[in-house]
Amino acid sequence: MHNRQDAMTSKQVMLTLIAVALLSGASGCSELMVRRPQAQPPLETPYAERQLWAVAPIRNESGSSYADGYRMADHLSRQLESVARIDALPVNRVIAAMDVLQMPAVASPEDVRRLMQTLGVDGLIVGTIAAYEPYDPPKIGLAVELYLDPLRPMPKVIDERALTRAAVDQQTRPIVPPRGRGPDSAVSAFYDAADPGMRSLLEVYAAGRGESDNDAISSALYRSSMDLFSEFVAHLAVARLLAGEQDRLADNAPTAAGEP
Repeated sequence: MHNRQDAMTSKQVMLTLIAVALLSGASGCSELMVRRPQAQPPLETPYAERQLWAVAPIRNESGSSYADGYRMADHLSRQLESVARIDALPVNRVIAAMDVLQMPAVASPEDVRRLMQTLGVDGLIVGTIAAYEPYDPPKIGLAVELYLDPLRPMPKVIDERALTRAAVDQQTRPIVPPRGRGPDSAVSAFYDAADPGMRSLLEVYAAGRGESDNDAISSALYRSSMDLFSEFVAHLAVARLLAGEQDRLADNAPTAAGEP
């Protein structure tokens, strides 16, 4: 009787091992059949020389008390830090300079000039949160402007193929005003996590960034957390500003080279 129970136990163990092996094989096949989104490549600058930029606190005009312009500025600054040949000042340094200048907000081109001169930066990003809905799916309306120091020489442009533009939203295009008349580049867009195109971009951005190895879980986390979604929006805004600068420098290249 004892030997029979041992035999049944061994048989049960063997069947369990076979079942686990079959399930593991099926899982492996399904993973091969599902194409994982390619990880987001790092952003590149169109400039040949290093640039020092800063981000001013973003104005909240959304009507929502949950929108945090300081936090959004911090997200933008962190995205700039990941761009090759661009250094970004910490946002608290910008706030300290505004306090010294007794400047509660950057509200005019003159404010931009004074703040850039005080900070000693090549570029300054200012912006406005126009819409903020922290519910699932989250939505953010964000307008950002890039001002470059007009006293510094026009930056040299590198090969436009070096600029990563994979994360540029195709639904809206950068506004590229001429230099000396307002911002050098500006982007205004509404980022809606419910939009299929936006969700595809979010899946690419979230791939490999979450704590989970499952990219679907990481993407869902970026949709459920407004702070993480704001980080993603900041990434898109910076990518589109760089794309706008690439276009602007390319348009001005013949004039800068003295060509007709």
